Amino acid sequence: MNGEAHDVRTLPDGFTSLQDISPDGKEVLAMIGPNGLVSIPLDTADQYTNSKATVIVKDGYPNGGFSPDGRWIVYGIPEADGGVYVQPFPGPRLRTQIGAPDGFPVWRKDGKEILIGGNGGIWSVTVQKAGSEVRFGAPEKLFSGLRFPHGVNASSHPLEVSRDGSRIYFVQAVEQPPDSNLINILSGWQHN
Repeated sequence: MNGEAHDVRTLPDGFTSLQDISPDGKEVLAMIGPNGLVSIPLDTADQYTNSKATVIVKDGYPNGGFSPDGRWIVYGIPEADGGVYVQPFPGPRLRTQIGAPDGFPVWRKDGKEILIGGNGGIWSVTVQKAGSEVRFGAPEKLFSGLRFPHGVNASSHPLEVSRDGSRIYFVQAVEQPPDSNLINILSGWQHN
């Protein structure tokens, strides 16, 4: 792919990390320091105009992403009183809690499931659509025994899932033997 890189948008002061880009490419979800999660439009005439950011979550260090159709946002608030939530986009309607705190959510690309990595395992929340109605199932633990690697924080994305949900990818810490200078390398990484 040949091309030239160019600026699309100047992000607000306090920008911490890019979380996701909407499926239509018109919005960016960004974490703004400890001030929460915002949506910022990309399709304005002047890239340097500070168009109004829509606040999704007002405080904390939430991590999140868009649903495959761009009509919902899923996000986790890692603080002790947080949780994993979904809410309509662009809103404004109430959010619904679908998981416990300490989770990194990702929406499966076919829209049928949300996976949450956290609390030592992977949890599944089914998504059922009936017309304009969307229902979320109770979280079910798929498996446990996962360890986050050092350095994972709210702006990290340690979990990903294939389009059909047949493969789950998770960045995991490897337990090292005591007094070892070993370096582990994983090869054959595949992503659907």
